[in-house]
Amino acid sequence: SEGQAVYPTPVVGMVGSLPDVTKAVGLGFREGCAVYQLSAGSAPTLAGSEWLAVLSSVDAGLPPLPDLDGEARLHELLRSGINDGWILSAHDVSEGGLAVALAECAIAGNVGLPSALPSEAMSVEHLFGETPGVVIIGVRADQSTTLETRSSHANLACHRLGVAVGRDLTVEGVFTIAVEQLRAAHSRALEAQVTRFDP
Repeated sequence: SEGQAVYPTPVVGMVGSLPDVTKAVGLGFREGCAVYQLSAGSAPTLAGSEWLAVLSSVDAGLPPLPDLDGEARLHELLRSGINDGWILSAHDVSEGGLAVALAECAIAGNVGLPSALPSEAMSVEHLFGETPGVVIIGVRADQSTTLETRSSHANLACHRLGVAVGRDLTVEGVFTIAVEQLRAAHSRALEAQVTRFDP
């Protein structure tokens, strides 16, 4: 905290029940899976985000309130798809936003993603806003229609990002980074933060 008081930090402890551990999914992309972004509907914003704090040195704004009804529909779809075996990975968009979530999925799965975002999503708010109710999922390639149909019925925004292949993470028109480069930066992050305070 560089000698400064830390911000008030509410902590919520939760315990879940997973009756069949063989159905647990992680955040890592699976080679060949179709990757989608699901959203419960909150508008993207940089308010209270890591991007705003780190790059602009601005700690301000309130994050958007979650849509609780939308969250319930989103999580019901996630549970159903995971239980039925067609959702292969899932990761929430949180600290750092969509770009960071994609990097974490690529690192965990050791597979890249050549992704394309709609023109309206090519903004700092969409890439780095910490919007609640947004999840990145990987689905079996032959179940894309199932996801799109179920998402429509649940009134959830569903956007196909691409297919997990190769060894680079690409957001078309924005960046291309090798997964190994991401892994190296990620694995040294804590060390870099600690050693910068060494005399």
